[in-house]
Amino acid sequence: MPITSIISLNQLIDWFQNFQENHYFLKDFGFGEPYDIGTSRQMTFPYMWVTLNEDSSIATGTNNKTAIPDVSFSIMFMDKINIQENYLDANGFPSDNSQEILSDTLQCLQDLVTMIQQNWQQYGVLISQDVSFYPAVDETTDKATGVVGRFVLRLKQVNCVIPEAPTTIVVQPNQATFATLLTCETLPDCPVFQTYAYTGGTYNSGTTELTLTSLNGNTIVVSGITGGGGGSGTSGTSGTSGTSGTSGTSGTNGSSGTSGSSGSNGTSGTSGTSGSNGQSNSFFDYQAKTTITTGDPGLGHIIWDNQFSQPASTTISVSDTKQGGDNIDLFLSNIPSGSTITIQDKSDHTLYQTFIVGQSVDNSSYWTFPVTYVSSTTIFGNNQDVLFIFVSMPSGTSGTSGTSGSSGQNGTSGTSGTSGADGLGLSSKSIIFTGDTGWYNPVTPVYSRYDVVFAQPFGSTNYSISIMFTKDQSTDPLKSVYTTSSPTNVGVINKSVSGFTFEVEAYLFDITNQRTEIICVANGETGVPGTSGTSGSSGTSGTSGISGNPTITITGVTLNQTGWTYNISTNYWEYDYVNTGITGSVQVNFTSYNSTSNVVILAGIYPFIELDYGTNTATITADYQPSTDITGQIVIY
Repeated sequence: MPITSIISLNQLIDWFQNFQENHYFLKDFGFGEPYDIGTSRQMTFPYMWVTLNEDSSIATGTNNKTAIPDVSFSIMFMDKINIQENYLDANGFPSDNSQEILSDTLQCLQDLVTMIQQNWQQYGVLISQDVSFYPAVDETTDKATGVVGRFVLRLKQVNCVIPEAPTTIVVQPNQATFATLLTCETLPDCPVFQTYAYTGGTYNSGTTELTLTSLNGNTIVVSGITGGGGGSGTSGTSGTSGTSGTSGTSGTNGSSGTSGSSGSNGTSGTSGTSGSNGQSNSFFDYQAKTTITTGDPGLGHIIWDNQFSQPASTTISVSDTKQGGDNIDLFLSNIPSGSTITIQDKSDHTLYQTFIVGQSVDNSSYWTFPVTYVSSTTIFGNNQDVLFIFVSMPSGTSGTSGTSGSSGQNGTSGTSGTSGADGLGLSSKSIIFTGDTGWYNPVTPVYSRYDVVFAQPFGSTNYSISIMFTKDQSTDPLKSVYTTSSPTNVGVINKSVSGFTFEVEAYLFDITNQRTEIICVANGETGVPGTSGTSGSSGTSGTSGISGNPTITITGVTLNQTGWTYNISTNYWEYDYVNTGITGSVQVNFTSYNSTSNVVILAGIYPFIELDYGTNTATITADYQPSTDITGQIVIY
């Protein structure tokens, strides 16, 4: 839901449609007058229909700069009635699923109210009046029913320049001009004016009295008014159904039949196979950043320590603020070592990278995770929209290791290898230099030179050199590798044990205008390895370790809606679940039943649970207080 300075009617309609598309129950959406339903296309049940009412207004008050819209909508939630076949013939009266539809569509109406209150207020959209509703019935061939709710949304104040050309007001010679506006500040006796300026009233037909109300709330009663017959008013909405009649008296019970003989016991069924381990899935919006490899990735971004070959990275850094501005530091801090994460393209699930993370490091505004590559299908570009997905937690802790077996006897030593030629100090050296810093031209403008100095010298000048240099410009790309046998337009002079001078002709390598990266590797010579000695015999096996924690599953757990408390220090809602099995090093997972999964999603409940082994307590965390009770199962493992 994007943030804009002006909330337009089109944006409100888009938000209503976004609610329908994300709601598990609703399948279709429309906007317009009720008589337009089904005229352009067949609606898919159950659907949501939005109508702009005639009583929408813009409140101006007494301030000539005030323009606050109150937009009134009638929002209809409808589903098709299924008539139960043969029910009339068998029971003497018809039956259908109308009551179930009314219950479901009323819940949709309540979901919309909750969503507007929790998500739209940050953009200046408020429900300014109580939401009224009434049942609706479609008597066409579709035979549908549902509820209609009346919403009045107050939008935020907008002060802006009117998009029009400058206007010149010409006053005719005989035209009166006014130096001041007639306002409460300029009237000589404003309180008297407000007392006797009556703006409306109510008429009591029983007492034939008319009560008038002034601007400041003063009232006056006029008696003895008899009005003539008014014209017929518009038809009112259908009244609610009357209460059901009382049930007839029950007939006398028939005499009980004789009990049948008991059947023999059936054979026991075979045991079912064990279910697979559950997984916890959470995902958040981010963007990839490939311009840096270390440090703070910036709000809503992820970086790799190897931006050119991301799957080969050993660390990934994630901002603790996702795209959209929500801070998920608590979530990132609870990802345990050994968990599996996936970074996926936001719009294409076939483009992804999967890693196993190690122990995370908190860097205040971002987290760094050591990673081990699992699989991938893509390399992400700079600012590409991605999803950071937490796939699964690691298995329970292993039992303690058994004692080590006694060591086997040492094998006989292998014969020594022949000695290699004298080494050259280090086996390799890498030098990276960028830009025109350090280049000079002491002899002639034809050549550019750079002095390479080793931090630790070699033992002799008998070493080889490989140089890769790159002009990073799309219009004139140049990639080349230089060795001692390359042409004369690049070369090495002044070679010593401590370094050398790299020389390149200026027409080939323009170091003054281009970003240049040169990697130099000098490889020393190593001796020939000796042959390996024979292996010693294996030691005896150690004793088995102690088994890990047993798994405890508690079904039918209810998280009462009133049991959640708001933690002002963390800005989260919390629910404490106590069980004597929460001790030692166990982990706890809560999985909601399908009947309350939508409540879990709307409340933003996090998959990680904080544990206090001293009080046998598991604390579940959410962004908002759930709208009703949540049922599910607790697994302690």
